[in-house]
Amino acid sequence: MEVWQNRSLLTRGVIRKVIIEANLFQGSPQNPLELLTIFRLGYQNRHLISIEPSDSVGELIEAWLQNQNAQLYQECQIVIEKGLAQVLATAFTVRVSNVSTPDWSHWQHGKIAVFPLTDAVQFLSRPLKILVENNISDRNFLLTVAPGEQRKQLHKFFQTGGIEFENGCGLGHMQNLLKEIKRDKYASYRTYVVFDSDALKPGKPSNNSERLKKLCLDLSI
Repeated sequence: MEVWQNRSLLTRGVIRKVIIEANLFQGSPQNPLELLTIFRLGYQNRHLISIEPSDSVGELIEAWLQNQNAQLYQECQIVIEKGLAQVLATAFTVRVSNVSTPDWSHWQHGKIAVFPLTDAVQFLSRPLKILVENNISDRNFLLTVAPGEQRKQLHKFFQTGGIEFENGCGLGHMQNLLKEIKRDKYASYRTYVVFDSDALKPGKPSNNSERLKKLCLDLSI
C-alpha cells in the first residue's frame, strides 16, 4: 500500500481551509446557526477559516461577533486568529459564497469547491471516510507508518471526527460498498480507499484488486 508516495490522503481528502465571503456576515445573516456550525468545526481543528476580502474582516465581523454571547465571541475570535496565523497555499479549499448551487469545476485541478452556505455545512460536517479491508489492523497500520508530521495530522483528524475508518470486509465487498456512492452527491469527494494488490507475483495484481481500482477511477475516488 503506497499510501504516502505523494501525500495524497492528506492533500486530496481532508478539507484544510474554508474561505467565507465577507458579505455573508452583512446585516442579519439568514442562517446564523449554519455560520456558527462552520466556526464550531474550525474550533475543533477540522479546518482553518479565513474571510475574504481580508479588508472586510474588521468592523463587519466585529459587528457579527457582538451579537454572540461571550463564550461564542471568544471561540470565534480564536478561530479567526488561527486562520490568519497559518497559510495553507496548497490545501484543499471550500469557499462559502452567495451562489445558488455548488460549483465543483475547480475541484480536481484548482483544489477549490464553491458552496452556498447550507450545502457547505452539509459537506464540511461529514468526515473523510477511509474504506479499508480491515478497520482495525489497517487503521493501526496507517496511523503507525505515516511520516512524522502526517502522522500527527492524521491522529488529530481521527480524534476530532474529521476521519472515519470503515470496514470493507475484503475486496469483493468493498466494490459493493463503493457502488452505493453513486446515490450520494457528496460521498465520492469524502471517500478514500486503501487496499492491497493481492498480487501473487510482483506487478501482477489480482482480478479483484484491478476491478476495485477501476471502480475507484470511474467514481473519481
